[in-house]
Amino acid sequence: MSCYGSAMSSLPGLPRVTVPSVVAWLSELTSQSENEIVDTLLDESKRIGRTVQKAAHSFGLVPHLWNQQLMDFYESTDAFLFETATWNFTPMKCGLREFIVKELQKSLPPGSRVLCFGDGMGFDSDAIARAGFDVTCFEVSGPCLNFAAKLFQQNQSQVVIHTDFDSLSDDSFDAIVCLDVLEHVPDPPALVTTFYRWLKADSLFLVHAPYYHVDETRPTHLESNRKYAAQIETLYETAGFQLKNIGGLLLDPLVFAKNPGTPVRAPRLKKFVGKTLTRFCRQVRSVPSLTAPLFTKPDRGWIQDLKEYQGQLKKNTAPTSP
Repeated sequence: MSCYGSAMSSLPGLPRVTVPSVVAWLSELTSQSENEIVDTLLDESKRIGRTVQKAAHSFGLVPHLWNQQLMDFYESTDAFLFETATWNFTPMKCGLREFIVKELQKSLPPGSRVLCFGDGMGFDSDAIARAGFDVTCFEVSGPCLNFAAKLFQQNQSQVVIHTDFDSLSDDSFDAIVCLDVLEHVPDPPALVTTFYRWLKADSLFLVHAPYYHVDETRPTHLESNRKYAAQIETLYETAGFQLKNIGGLLLDPLVFAKNPGTPVRAPRLKKFVGKTLTRFCRQVRSVPSLTAPLFTKPDRGWIQDLKEYQGQLKKNTAPTSP
């Protein structure tokens, strides 16, 4: 079996890891068999969020609400491992990762300090470290951190894993990357303000947060955060950031500068289109629910490799004839 599969080898931004490695590590972390892991990943590949949705339903979680029950759910479930793994093998996420690495390389010298905040399984930290940056990966999920440690070791990526929020100090980083985190937290403005403090002058803040996507497949996206969709000025610029660049049509990701040494100028047309589309997604709930499966479909090579490995597993476990 190839490293990525014939279809995935040409997709920029792919994680540097094989399907057998992903399956083996998940099996070790969850105590499920490799056959069970592959079955769950293939099911998740049909629509991202299915595994978390099923786990939330079994848990009796009241969705989209920040409370102790939600924190208990985070601590008790391993469903996010399957969601995160699958999301990182979609062309959309790979494109985000590729854009971010290029933006960092264009704006910062090699060796600059980059904080990947809430990086989950470490795929972004790994890619940024391999691009020549001094990376700190902040994450609190034990299973995700264990997976990330295996990934960093395999790829010989020099990434520092950090779990103590209060020990991160002001004026410490040249860039902060925060992807798919803020829609989960109870007070996004407070966290954005904290990021501003942690950053040095003339630094970057790169963020992606689909606040507008609140439906049954995203039970941990908070209803209280939907109002922040398209709020570039009141959420980010109020904290002191200046918009520098925009990745995709839905503001994915946004690139901000803190106290830039030279004036920055964001693409006006892209900003207008992005804010308009994002605001529409916020106002019409059915739009993100209907379109997300189209834009978050995993790479066909990921699915192909999973199916090939599934066949190999079944062949290896099939009883032999006397």
